[in-house]
Amino acid sequence: MGETSDPAGLLAAADVLVLPSRTEGMPGVIIEAMMRGVPVVATAVGAVPFMVRGGIEGFVVRPDDPARLGSALAEVLADHGRFQGRAIDTAVALFGEDAVVTRWEDALREVSDDRPLRRDRRSRS
Repeated sequence: MGETSDPAGLLAAADVLVLPSRTEGMPGVIIEAMMRGVPVVATAVGAVPFMVRGGIEGFVVRPDDPARLGSALAEVLADHGRFQGRAIDTAVALFGEDAVVTRWEDALREVSDDRPLRRDRRSRS
């Protein structure tokens, strides 16, 4: 299908997001899907295990395990409602505006204090 600048329509039609990546950072598509109540089945790469808790918002499986990916997908599709509300709750708690602003404020407060910045304890040559 190619790129899209507005995935909202696609996510609204989706029952589950499947992301069988071998490498990732923190995939924005997971945040977008969960904000719309779409459960996720993804591989345990990058920040994915932090974003999706197995059995709660969907499932995280080992990369290169197509059998487990398929069974996780079947489980989410069989009980879609169980995952849908939890996906929204987690996305808002982790990535909603209030949560992100609070983390930024905390980080800025930490670096703007009179306290010295943390330094590496190893000697530098």
